[in-house]
Amino acid sequence: MADLMTATTDSAKLENKYGNFVVPAMKIKSSGKELISTLDLSVVEMDVTLSLETAGMVIIRIGGAYDVESHSFTSKIVSAFKLGTVMTVELGYLSETTEVFKGYVAGLGSEFRDVPVLTVKLMDVRKLMMSGGVRRQLYEDKNYSDIFKKIMSSYSKLCSVVCDATSDELTSPVSQSTNDFDFVNRELIAKGKSDREFFVVTDKAYFRERGKNKTPIMKAELGSLLLSFSMMSEYLDTEINVIGYDPVNAKSVSSKLKVKSSESQSSVITPTPQQFFIDADADSQAKAKARAGAIAKSIEMNACFAEGELVGLPEIIPGRYIEIKDLDPMADRKYYISEVRHSITEAHFTTFFETKGWIK
Repeated sequence: MADLMTATTDSAKLENKYGNFVVPAMKIKSSGKELISTLDLSVVEMDVTLSLETAGMVIIRIGGAYDVESHSFTSKIVSAFKLGTVMTVELGYLSETTEVFKGYVAGLGSEFRDVPVLTVKLMDVRKLMMSGGVRRQLYEDKNYSDIFKKIMSSYSKLCSVVCDATSDELTSPVSQSTNDFDFVNRELIAKGKSDREFFVVTDKAYFRERGKNKTPIMKAELGSLLLSFSMMSEYLDTEINVIGYDPVNAKSVSSKLKVKSSESQSSVITPTPQQFFIDADADSQAKAKARAGAIAKSIEMNACFAEGELVGLPEIIPGRYIEIKDLDPMADRKYYISEVRHSITEAHFTTFFETKGWIK
């Protein structure tokens, strides 16, 4: 299977691979066993949500599994989706499917409307990181990337780690007093301590340079694979101030960086509004500057938003760029995908995506 984080494609290749997108296909696997065919499941619909910012989720609705006489769902089907069971999901067309999700059964329920439906909720590893409670720990590692790998070692049943090493050379222990998800996202990334992004795709947890692979997955044109598209660049004018402390020279260190929209704009307020970030780990001028740059990059990307709808394509994942062309100079860009939702039934397969940040 091609690595979704590096592979590229085009409309002609996809049409040939998927038989012109006529017959959608899905697979649910547990311990190597494909459940839809083995248990003769009737999947009414499946929604797969993948995100850079929060836990990935799959909602599966299964029909034809209810016995009216016994007033119960088929026991062998219910037991196949026991809470905590690790599963993978593949999407595609005909016999060509691609794995898009790995997680665990986080919820099992039922819906009674016209037809009784068994509802299964799968979540990826980040949900466990959110709900696992507070971890109180001191890390004496020299780099944040080593701390990340140590945290993720607890979740090896669900993912392996792809980690871009940092070179922080920390001189004092790093304290954690929150859940693993908040520690990585709020303490290490949002505060600019580590210029990285953390997300999960299939069975890999990434801690890597933001938007590392600038090569788009594909080019999309309206009227072909692209069904609809919209974009917006928001007004942005602020100044980031990171303040730290150098214990060796017993003095404070700081770094300032102005952030404006990537589009031409007029300033509305003078002087420029400021945001302050106090960081005891920024113990040198270089670290304070790196923190300011990481925070500024994140804010700038959040001010550039787009969303679109495609023919169902499992190749579209968060953490990659998609190139939109032949619409308008304002819209023709490479967009950084932040969230994807695949919606699939036996007859229809559609992919929706949202983006934050772009390059021309």
